[in-house]
Amino acid sequence: LTHEMAGRLREAGLDAAIISIDHYLPDLHNKFRRNRKAFDMAVNGVRIFRENGILPSIAICATREVVDEGGLWKYLDLAKEIGAAFIQIIDATPSGNYLGEDVMLTKPQMEEIKKFHITLNTDPRYRDHPTQQARALLEDDDYNGCCAANALVYVDSSGNLQPCDLFQVSFGTVIEE
Repeated sequence: LTHEMAGRLREAGLDAAIISIDHYLPDLHNKFRRNRKAFDMAVNGVRIFRENGILPSIAICATREVVDEGGLWKYLDLAKEIGAAFIQIIDATPSGNYLGEDVMLTKPQMEEIKKFHITLNTDPRYRDHPTQQARALLEDDDYNGCCAANALVYVDSSGNLQPCDLFQVSFGTVIEE
């Protein structure tokens, strides 16, 4: 991502963008992405979007370790520090790098994410922090159910346009179409 590309995206009508940050610790993010520069590139991407008038946000994957070790709060600190507008919390599923692995969160862990969501978005103490949305709450059967393609779309690193990062069906590419 460059300033030129962000400017072109803004001119084309992009108002907001979400960048995945797979761990709040740079070394663990880089290991997951298999690129020693990945964390710095993601943080720089947030800055570039912000400087070009595109609302920057981060997406995180809530793993068992992240939830159990207070990592949601550490992600919140990181998001505030780098200037992200909000955090999208996606609970771990056996897809992508986790394909075939036992990564599903327990019911108490899902409840912890829901509690974090409600606290952060309603407690006045967090008024100056990024807001967040948690799939664990929003896609709960008592709320919306699956939110795929409601008002957001997912564009993967190859430019494929998909209804959701977990629903690997492409409707074309933003690069060619």
